[in-house]
Amino acid sequence: MILSELKKQIDFLCETGHGDNPVLVTLSESSVGSRAATGITGIHSGFDWERGQIRISTDKKIISYEKDRDNAIEPRREDYDIGTRVRHLLLCPKCENHLRKDDNYCGNCGQRIRRERW
Repeated sequence: MILSELKKQIDFLCETGHGDNPVLVTLSESSVGSRAATGITGIHSGFDWERGQIRISTDKKIISYEKDRDNAIEPRREDYDIGTRVRHLLLCPKCENHLRKDDNYCGNCGQRIRRERW
């Protein structure tokens, strides 16, 4: 989602009477009753490696146990036929961002990438 789409959705919710409701991020952990969630403490634009991104800070740490970004994983490779040649495209397996063949980390999500000879 991009920021302008988020703004449209927020504006709609505010216009329909939800302007004073708390904002929560749904967590994918099991819970009894309502879904597990955490509050938002702030929103800011990214800098350095996160430049060009909007970052949301939360009350609780949100940790992904499925694919730990510090463990190197294989990039996803897509091959495209271009006339008489084949073009190889590398994608981050976590966020689908395009990778260069010499990338050790995804520039979008920070996932460590296992480098081999392509």
